[in-house]
Amino acid sequence: MNLRRMTGSRAMSKQRHPRRRRSALCDAAIVSAAVLTSAALMVGCGDEPEVYNVYDYDELIRYVHDDPTGREFFRTEGLIPDDPYAKPFDEGAVYRDFVDSIDRWYDVFPTPDSVDKDFGTPYGIVDDAEVIVKDLFFVRIRRVAGTDTSYKHQGRLLTRLGHFLRLGSESQRFSGWKLHGFNGGSPGSGTLMEVTKENGTTFRGDDIGFDEFRYIQYMTVRYQTEDGKWAIRTDTLVRYSRYAYRPLDDIATVPKGQRLVFTSDLVATNSVYQLITADTDSGCTLQVMHGPDNARYVDTVWTPAVNSRVWNVVFVQEFKATDRPGDIWCVPYRSY
Repeated sequence: MNLRRMTGSRAMSKQRHPRRRRSALCDAAIVSAAVLTSAALMVGCGDEPEVYNVYDYDELIRYVHDDPTGREFFRTEGLIPDDPYAKPFDEGAVYRDFVDSIDRWYDVFPTPDSVDKDFGTPYGIVDDAEVIVKDLFFVRIRRVAGTDTSYKHQGRLLTRLGHFLRLGSESQRFSGWKLHGFNGGSPGSGTLMEVTKENGTTFRGDDIGFDEFRYIQYMTVRYQTEDGKWAIRTDTLVRYSRYAYRPLDDIATVPKGQRLVFTSDLVATNSVYQLITADTDSGCTLQVMHGPDNARYVDTVWTPAVNSRVWNVVFVQEFKATDRPGDIWCVPYRSY
């Protein structure tokens, strides 16, 4: 397997270069580079640049696109349906949203080749990666009030994050990467959202309970002793992931066909209404949440009795007093 390696921020680039024929001069340069690299390793790893596999970058993106778990957590279809809805404080007007296009881009942060991370039991020393998936929805909004029809355009940005562990071998599909934690975005405006199941238990529909993953990093250091001799030691450092997540094992499970009650407490009281998109037996349906005092919204979602997905997301869009989009995020749950 031919793995292309890059250093620094270029490890994030997906640009491919044409294969060039290797010349004798190129072979000599490669041998020289190998010698220099070995010499640098003898000096110590403190000054080494971080080296990444560009191959891992491609495989992580393929996981988001092609793996069933990746597709369910990071899907875009059905999140903004064209169901008609009425906005509060605009009596008599009927709205519909049409998605004209979606732009998607990624930021990928895999483990540098030179770093060992120990995530403890049951994983031990494994590679990890963090992937940010950003989807910009270009939405055309149609408003009909009596005989008057008007349109306006809006961009709505959804940011989701995934934490991955290489739990298989590099020869396996997706180079052994598996989704380990998920962050579907959060209401940065101060909204608190709680979801109540039929049995009375609750789970969070916001980012409360998200946390960084803790790991131990082992670093080999070359140092000089008091008598002037050189020695090598291994330092252990406590580190954390770049972003906060909810582990997949901690995501709420919901029996198929049961009711979920969403309660939004608008701490910042700067939201006029929320749109909720959920899978139901009738497909992806849109509901409007709002309240008379902008302090608490309550609405009910019926999960589908027949559901081919294991991992589901309820999509929440919050809108401000000026009718501009606020925060949008996904609330995940697992069907069984």
